[in-house]
Amino acid sequence: MAGDKLGKSAGNAVWLNRDKTSPFELYQYFIRQEDASVERLLKLLTFLPISEIEHIMEIHWKEPEKRIAQKRLAAEVTKLTHGKDGLETAKRCTHAFYHSSVKALEEMSEEELQELFREAPFCELLLESGTTILDMCRKAKAIPDGPKGCCCRLIRSIMPCVLWCCVAVT
Repeated sequence: MAGDKLGKSAGNAVWLNRDKTSPFELYQYFIRQEDASVERLLKLLTFLPISEIEHIMEIHWKEPEKRIAQKRLAAEVTKLTHGKDGLETAKRCTHAFYHSSVKALEEMSEEELQELFREAPFCELLLESGTTILDMCRKAKAIPDGPKGCCCRLIRSIMPCVLWCCVAVT
């Protein structure tokens, strides 16, 4: 945030309304905060005691790559804004999206799935019986044409999204 504009005109506004900023988006916004900003934001946006914030920052600076302070900031603000259920939604979405967790996808409600994939490009396909996942991905232009072997890793990486799409259509 070092001097960058924040707000509607900059295209990075954070809303307290779930219809404009889902719990997942709010959570991720605070996870992405720079190390230099996180302590100030913990003091401004949470009700944590100063001594606890200092302790969080002390732990954070030992291993900043773990983003401990950002995770705590994200959790506190999301819980304040959307409640405990909203925080759990954000964590499930994060686990599904960033850790390719099919289990997390299975546990998500339809509303959570729609929020998670709200900005994702999509296409509607009418598939014939017996269509393979590979053929479906190619028809949707999600993967390039080519030998089947080169696409297996790509399909495994997008499988949670493909599975969600198949469930949403059926």
